[in-house]
Amino acid sequence: MSVLESIKIAFSSVNAHKMRSILTIIGIVIGVAAVIVIVSIGKGGENMLKSQIVGPGGDTIQVYYEPSNEELNANPDILEESAFTEQDINALKQIQNIKNVVAASKDFLPVQYRKKYINGTIYGINDSYINIHKLNIQSG
Repeated sequence: MSVLESIKIAFSSVNAHKMRSILTIIGIVIGVAAVIVIVSIGKGGENMLKSQIVGPGGDTIQVYYEPSNEELNANPDILEESAFTEQDINALKQIQNIKNVVAASKDFLPVQYRKKYINGTIYGINDSYINIHKLNIQSG
């Protein structure tokens, strides 16, 4: 049996059983469409989750430390302690694909400017913050 004869037999079978052929084609189309929809939903969910974790820039991850209730009960002064040590920051800088590690802290203290005192928020940052946000410092 040649290939040409096989094709003729296939077309005659499709022509003889039109309803079965149409239902088979519809089943195949629905199956393929369902697979495409499921994969698209999965990829969309993955991208949404990544954007929520990484942020709008796509290449920045922010890590905050918030002690658990057990840690607070064991050590009420834990909020006054630094969450990340200098060794932690240096270890993060050694990871291959990490370009900058920003260390930041803040405290609420009285601030004096000339002879005026106000309660203010003091922020401490390192030089990586300046690099990431492309800031130009004129003095200080």
